[in-house]
Amino acid sequence: MAGISHATLVVEAREKSGSLITARLTAEYNRELLVVPGSIFSAESRGTHQFLKLGATPVTESADILRALSLEVTQVRPVSERTDLSDNEQKVLNLLSQPCPHDVLIEKLNLPISETQMLFSAMEIKGLIEEKFGLIHAR
Repeated sequence: MAGISHATLVVEAREKSGSLITARLTAEYNRELLVVPGSIFSAESRGTHQFLKLGATPVTESADILRALSLEVTQVRPVSERTDLSDNEQKVLNLLSQPCPHDVLIEKLNLPISETQMLFSAMEIKGLIEEKFGLIHAR
């Protein structure tokens, strides 16, 4: 895996674990080694801490991974700051602080079903929401 990947992320590793072999190979192949720092008291974190001492990139948020892969890190504007949304789009996004079942969201919006379906379709096309496994998520 280390040879075909741009980077390897090690979440936990004991001092003599197989994860450390992969991490070592990652460094040998001149790939990016990313590690999630853990508790200094946990045996599961000793291996990752060894690599941190040797210069591995610490990962404390998803943006760290994007930066390590030279991918663009974009800031999502809070719904309250968006000026390009209709009132109904704003309402949907306000309701989606957590993914919500399709039917529950329709009920909360209290709009005609045909209007709600058109609203959801338009928002999906705009990239504002997506539906997965019956749940609607804000993007």
